[in-house]
Amino acid sequence: MTMAYSDTPVIWDVDVDFVSGSITAIIGPNGAGKSTLLKGMLNLMKPITGSTYFWGKEFREIRNKVAYVPQKESVNWDFPISVLDVVMMGRYAGRGIIHRVSRSDREKAMNSLREMKMEKFADRHISDLSGGQKQRVFIARAINQDADLYIMDEPLAGVDKNTEQIIMEKFKEFQKNGKTVIVVHHDMNTLMEYFDHVVVVDKVIKGQGLCSEVFKDVTPMEWMTRRK
Repeated sequence: MTMAYSDTPVIWDVDVDFVSGSITAIIGPNGAGKSTLLKGMLNLMKPITGSTYFWGKEFREIRNKVAYVPQKESVNWDFPISVLDVVMMGRYAGRGIIHRVSRSDREKAMNSLREMKMEKFADRHISDLSGGQKQRVFIARAINQDADLYIMDEPLAGVDKNTEQIIMEKFKEFQKNGKTVIVVHHDMNTLMEYFDHVVVVDKVIKGQGLCSEVFKDVTPMEWMTRRK
């Protein structure tokens, strides 16, 4: 897959196989094309060349089984909506945006908030939350979707240590339940602890596979430092 903004290519001939049931980190220097790769996978941008398949099917055929959490910076936090309403939006992926909200919908949304320890903020306006709290709410929305694949763009960026631990515990639970997690990650110090697989992107794919194999001879921090 090759992706470009206007006439400027961002990633070239990317060929990636993500392992089902893994917690995979996508890493690389700033401007390497990590977020662009996700957008291409999710049909948020049209590739110049190439296609993406999930379990052998095109994205439009399985989109209800994929939950996406974008970067915080790409969200309009001033939109007048409550925390609970944000989480309930996770159910719309399977029904369309226009449907009557049932008691069951609210109960499931509240359960998702509880899993992220955010239930007491259910009636709060989303803009009133801290950065880490907002991130937990958006992951609760993804949980509420009941997906098989979770794709997240830097969910650990700018969050406090407590939120980071809550998020990673949830990722481990996803994996235990047979789900797959793909995450754009920036902190090389936690890579080996948090992830079992890695995809290294720098315009092209520089490496992919088990973290223990990709970084057998060089640490993630050394890899990043050498390419600055």
